[in-house]
Amino acid sequence: MSKKKKFFGLMIILILLATIFSTALPILYSSDKAGKVNKEIQNINFDFLKDETKEYVLLFFGYVGCGNICPPSLISISQIYNRLDKDRFSFYFINLQPNVLEKDVKPFAKAFNKDFKGIYLNKKELVDITSKLQVKYSPINNIDLDHTGFLYLLEKSGTNKYKQKFVYTARPFDVEYISNDLNTIKRANND
Repeated sequence: MSKKKKFFGLMIILILLATIFSTALPILYSSDKAGKVNKEIQNINFDFLKDETKEYVLLFFGYVGCGNICPPSLISISQIYNRLDKDRFSFYFINLQPNVLEKDVKPFAKAFNKDFKGIYLNKKELVDITSKLQVKYSPINNIDLDHTGFLYLLEKSGTNKYKQKFVYTARPFDVEYISNDLNTIKRANND
């Protein structure tokens, strides 16, 4: 085997190990059964949130055509979302794969819940948001993409700005626990 093939093979293994490690690491830091990690990041003002008026935004990063992480996660998130106050919470599915057609992202998200918003980002926007929120993903080949599948909670913190509040890392998502947790957060902030 040539040195070039060995090098690329080693690089693929390192990328996979880094992805696995970065996926498991937040869960290790949380004693919460949903893997809830407090991650306050201030001044989040992504373009797709500029017209958002709701106090809380849930984000899930995935890709159209994902067969193993996205569908079960989005079904659980839909169940969670249906237990929340729709006047205060929005949900956005952020597509991680820029070579997917933009027109396919919104219908994919809405297939899981009519209120879900599907967001297509260009490569620069995708790098910006995944860097800011520390979303881990890596392309494995031309068909599949490996990603963490976490649920991110943003809270409004000024005009057109949000801050990241929590990340739920444990999968499958515990629908009962997360929906109760989100409703408790909502009530605590209203008092």
